[in-house]
Amino acid sequence: MSHTIVLSPQSPGTLWDAVRSAQGGDPLEPVTVVGPSNYANLSLRHSFARKGFANVRFMAFPRLAELLGARALAAQGLTPLSPVLESAATRAVSEDATGALRSVRSHPMTHQSLKFAFRQLRRVSDDALDRLQETGGLPADTVALYRKYRDKTSAFYDPERLALAAADAVRDGSATALDDLGFIIFFHLRDMTTAQRDLVSALADRNRCIVMLNATGDEDADKPIAGIAAALGIPLDVEMTTSNQKERLSARLVVAPDPHQEIRSAIRHIMSLAERGVPFHRISVLYRQTAPYGALIGEEMQIAGIPVAGPGRATLADTGAGRALSGLMEIADGEFARGAVAAWFTGSPVKSPTDTTNDNPDARFNPSRWDKLSKQAGIVGGLDQWLNRLQLYADNQNQRADDGENRGEIDEGRAGWMRRDAKVAIALRDFIEDLSGRVSRPSDGSAWRDFVGWAKGLLSAYVAIPSDADQSEHDALDTISSGLDTLVVAAEIEPEPDFSSFRRALDELLSQTVGHLGSIGQGVFVAPIRQAAGMRFDYLHIVGMVEGAMPPALRDDPLIPDVARQEVGGA
Repeated sequence: MSHTIVLSPQSPGTLWDAVRSAQGGDPLEPVTVVGPSNYANLSLRHSFARKGFANVRFMAFPRLAELLGARALAAQGLTPLSPVLESAATRAVSEDATGALRSVRSHPMTHQSLKFAFRQLRRVSDDALDRLQETGGLPADTVALYRKYRDKTSAFYDPERLALAAADAVRDGSATALDDLGFIIFFHLRDMTTAQRDLVSALADRNRCIVMLNATGDEDADKPIAGIAAALGIPLDVEMTTSNQKERLSARLVVAPDPHQEIRSAIRHIMSLAERGVPFHRISVLYRQTAPYGALIGEEMQIAGIPVAGPGRATLADTGAGRALSGLMEIADGEFARGAVAAWFTGSPVKSPTDTTNDNPDARFNPSRWDKLSKQAGIVGGLDQWLNRLQLYADNQNQRADDGENRGEIDEGRAGWMRRDAKVAIALRDFIEDLSGRVSRPSDGSAWRDFVGWAKGLLSAYVAIPSDADQSEHDALDTISSGLDTLVVAAEIEPEPDFSSFRRALDELLSQTVGHLGSIGQGVFVAPIRQAAGMRFDYLHIVGMVEGAMPPALRDDPLIPDVARQEVGGA
């Protein structure tokens, strides 16, 4: 079995020593470090770079499993279970829901809960599934749906199946990638699934890995670490560093009246550290709650001129192209409410699909003027109101201009302005009439490619990212366009979708985060607490530590409560 090293947080350089030991005096011998996250791996790589290294790879566990097991699964004709397919399969089986789930089977939150439950059940044995189903109620209903889900996705492989295939490939010697990976060091992993533990055990049986864990010496805090060690069949023998090895640690508690003052206090401390020569990348600000801290920290840091790095919080839906496409979906799913239409063309990078400015300069795309004019025309909602009331408004403006001039009540300038208003109203009417045709969606039961082609046509017709916009906006448009193409694969599970299915799939696509903040190694690391695991900083600020909510209480799964798992065991 593997040799497990349990470390104290205050033991610097131990990973470096382990890598050098694995290389056995040959600095070019390949070694792979499997860290807890991509950010931790990048941080480790930076720390190694200061000493100088070669042929050491840093990767996350899923990437390791892919390198070792994907080839075998591909040979069986299996393909990855993408998020699109996972969601499509979840929606499909939810239609067969019974009991308490039936009345909410179409709700997006139900689908989200089912996806989480299915991922957990994927790690459970068939015997444990049988026992769960015998308990009745929600757990039984969920297991029944999971079994249908498993049948629907049998032609695809998920991360658990991939890890199992990787373990088999290691045992039968077909994992040729091991030659390039070299010796493998699992560093500070926080949790492992059943299949991942099987892969670690397979590597350990061939003396190809060690597992390095991180203990605090606190029994409660070290329970997850003890669980990993126990699952691997290794006695947990904690050897804390001696007192002369420990670094001097200090903590300071700041009580602030609100999040703004709390963050500003942290910023003042960061600025004082910078004045003393502490590099920004050796400092972090971590938060528990995304709202309000996620956006607020970045805003306050920007005002203070402090560079930041870390995971991005903006989603594709927050980008110009995302807002424009979401607005079009609202219009397609609604009744042309004036508020929705005006919010779309005033709050997104929208263009007119037809250029009529050469014939009529007043017909150019003019969102702010269109918004004001549609209010004056008395439009509330409905396509007929847009067409009829804009035409009536234009006719009235022309008539008032003619009558006023004839009676000498208004001058030529005022009459000209009213006639231009009429032309703008007609231009808006033509725009809305053209829009109504383009947003006319495919009928329910159409193919996924029909819905995707329709949405991409709307993107092409109406979305125009300014040339001087940030490059991330142009990249987001490309990402959305290519992401739409991936939705077509849902036809393998859900061949005849309706508009609501397409809309939910699109919403999931637009919920993806885009990019990241700054560059790791150049700014203060700002992220949720969990994403900093395995990273090392000289100064750490944790904000949002409300009494009773830090650490946060674990939430019970509403579909398969903990009590049900404990009763059956193995779940």
